Amino acid sequence: RFGMFVHWGAYAVSGRGECVALMHDLNSDAYDRKYVSRFKARFYDPVKWAQLARKAGCRYVVLTTKHYDGFCLFRTATTDFNACDRGPHRDLIAPYVRACRAAGLKVGLYYNLRSLYLRGGVEKNDFSLRHQYTSSADHRFYHHLVRQQLVELFTNYGHIDVLWYDQELPGDPHGYVIKSMTAMVRKLQPHILVNECNSNPNDFDLAKCMVRSGKPGREWEACIPFAPMSWWGYHRADGPLKSVSQLCFLLQQSAMLGGNLLLNVGPTANGRIPASQTNRMLGIGRWLEVNGESIYGSRIGPGIYATCGTSTVVGERLYIHAFRYEAPECIFRGVLSPIKRIVCLATEKLVHFEQKGDIVRMYGLSLKSPDPVAAVYRVEVSGKLRTLVETPHGNVSIAL
Repeated sequence: RFGMFVHWGAYAVSGRGECVALMHDLNSDAYDRKYVSRFKARFYDPVKWAQLARKAGCRYVVLTTKHYDGFCLFRTATTDFNACDRGPHRDLIAPYVRACRAAGLKVGLYYNLRSLYLRGGVEKNDFSLRHQYTSSADHRFYHHLVRQQLVELFTNYGHIDVLWYDQELPGDPHGYVIKSMTAMVRKLQPHILVNECNSNPNDFDLAKCMVRSGKPGREWEACIPFAPMSWWGYHRADGPLKSVSQLCFLLQQSAMLGGNLLLNVGPTANGRIPASQTNRMLGIGRWLEVNGESIYGSRIGPGIYATCGTSTVVGERLYIHAFRYEAPECIFRGVLSPIKRIVCLATEKLVHFEQKGDIVRMYGLSLKSPDPVAAVYRVEVSGKLRTLVETPHGNVSIAL
């Protein structure tokens, strides 16, 4: 239900996000001189990254192996525009994979299908008059390069759990080429999960910068940055950032709707995750340490809303999340099964309640919320959880 997204590359040197090359129309020589040559990753410690992810309650991590600029953080024979031949002069992906595995985290690799500074990687090359437009021959060259890089990524680093595509493959308007490449990756890593891409649904859908309900029968994931400005790579302005309470609410909403939350951090060029982001990740972890049972293993719920918040369902238990804490009572409706008890997870104490039909009133609540982020109440029922579900058309049915 919860993962850590890491956007990191030579663009971090700029301190202005991951799209600095596009914003300033830099040609490849300028980009190499201003950013790649100064990208040293001096304090890069993926063990600390993995430890942060674990403390935050994440179950998986996804790291950018190549972003829109085309600069590869992995060892590749396809181009010298990579971290082994320039900048840090070492493979940055191998230690990341080892660190995640050692921490018990699932390993994800992000791969951007466009490459600003590689031949055929975009419709226009190099922002120069020499190669203003990309030809079909350039696309064929680039498709071969991408295929080779995917083979390298999913052969050289052992077991990988997630392939996270971004953008669309140039010169492949119908998605046939990337479909064949994905099939090749699945032969190399039969267990792998792949996100939707180039009209190919693959294993799960994406909701970028938002939380929304998924399509029926489809797994989905919301990927969200800390900042409302939607930059993903390191930005020195670094604000205003979402609060721990806002982030936990997004996580709860994702879980309620049956999706995952992939929360992005943007390390500096030296490899350090800013304290403002680290502290928020740890804050989420503290909340999950107490309330994680309401998130992990959750399924799409019946959409039960309370006067104090919303809900999730895990197994046959309903969890009320009081993000709008109101003392001394909270009312929710829609539970048909007889309720045995209601427990506040933060205090592990029983909560007084009365149930009349499908309407439940919790009363005698403390004047102050027992949890600084959001108190969560576990509703335990006799037998199977049976609820009323209201459809978008206003019809009510019974969820068994």
